Amino acid sequence: MGRFTSWSLVSAMSVLAAMSAWADPVEACSPPIPSCGGSVSLLGVLTNRPTNGCVLINNRVIGDGWSSSGDAGMPDAGAPRGEFAFVGPDGTRVMLVPGALWCPATELLPRTEYVFVGPASVGGCLYGAEFEYGRFTTGDGPDITPPPMPEAPSAITCSDQTCNSSACCGPYEVTVFTASWSGVEDESGVVLYASDSGLRTSPSYRWYALRSGSVMFS
Repeated sequence: MGRFTSWSLVSAMSVLAAMSAWADPVEACSPPIPSCGGSVSLLGVLTNRPTNGCVLINNRVIGDGWSSSGDAGMPDAGAPRGEFAFVGPDGTRVMLVPGALWCPATELLPRTEYVFVGPASVGGCLYGAEFEYGRFTTGDGPDITPPPMPEAPSAITCSDQTCNSSACCGPYEVTVFTASWSGVEDESGVVLYASDSGLRTSPSYRWYALRSGSVMFS
């Protein structure tokens, strides 16, 4: 039986996380080709934003034995890793601390306009020169309200899958289960779900039950 869903709450910026990992019974066993992907997003409200509001920096590089989520590109990408910041009107920089969400190292000033800056993104990789990702204005204070508990899955489906070759990590017969959740919001904006591949607004999770054969992956 594959690994099943577990839940956790993330306190920063009222973010709700549903942790899960799954194995895809039809994925190829060959190593992935190195590539970049992901996004840099100033999620949530842009006016009256909580003074502890975080951002989503979900860049991912896979291949050649190096894999990471939440990092500023590959080690030789030329970007000053982690140099994302909120810049106030007087030029004061509040650095963002890397994590599932990148959060300000210190609480921002209330009722103040900030600029969100960081290395420019080229094809999903972060490179060199500083780039302005957006502007926002803070409200009166931090967001300290816990996010709502998750809704029940909006859909649960299952399907039978068969693999007769080592090219698809078989041979085996499995039943694949898929659960999907709808996006929701709280008073600070979008509520996010966290998985092993990053944070998303409307995720789906899969797991499998082995019926016969042997699956050559965890």
